[in-house]
Amino acid sequence: MTTKKGRGGRKKVIVDYDTLDKLCAIHCTGEEIASILGINYDTLSKALKREQKLSFPEYYKKKNASGRMSLRRMQMKVAL
Repeated sequence: MTTKKGRGGRKKVIVDYDTLDKLCAIHCTGEEIASILGINYDTLSKALKREQKLSFPEYYKKKNASGRMSLRRMQMKVAL
């Protein structure tokens, strides 16, 4: 997480989307993800709305699908 100075008020949080996507893929909760990124969950939600035009649950649903596929792949491998 980094910040950048806006015109006034608080500094805007810049989300590390690579880390966020990886954490979504391994099914971390929103609170866990925010904690790892060093920000508040509400701050993460607001940044996603501002930058991605998605709520956290919408973004999470898109990104955790790859984690589900990996899990199923590993389960099939163990079952066979």
